[in-house]
Amino acid sequence: MNTFTRISDRDQIENLLHSYARGVDTGNLASIAELFRHGSICGADGAPLAAGYDAVLAMYTSVVKIYPGCSTPKTQHVVSNLILDLESEDAANSTANYTVLQQLPSGNIECIIAGEYFSRFLKQDGQWQFHEHHMRNRITGDLSHHLLIEIDEITQGKDDGITG
Repeated sequence: MNTFTRISDRDQIENLLHSYARGVDTGNLASIAELFRHGSICGADGAPLAAGYDAVLAMYTSVVKIYPGCSTPKTQHVVSNLILDLESEDAANSTANYTVLQQLPSGNIECIIAGEYFSRFLKQDGQWQFHEHHMRNRITGDLSHHLLIEIDEITQGKDDGITG
């Protein structure tokens, strides 16, 4: 029996954040690109790193290491502490924490990175969508089993960027 008739604005926005994390964890990089068809991924400094489906897919394909056999990066994103600010009926901002765990080739599981998401959402045709998604890394561990490039190539020497 269905106990609710409508998903709230907050639920829609929270679902977008969780869909982003799930897309990375399942290796479904096209689903991430779809989330940003009309939006952009930005570094913590606000500069766009990729905007639109094609650019976001190309970026994630060139950055995230996908393991053969499981077709995933062997990660588990935990998104927590969501704070949502409804700016107007069709604009909202959020902050949330992320923690990324990864199973290493040794079988051990480690926390490889943690930080904050800062996102802006716009409501189009009754549906919320990402407008901008900023990531600020706070704690960075060994990302060599998660990324195909060095973090400095993304962040230009800063401890922030698109790795979460």
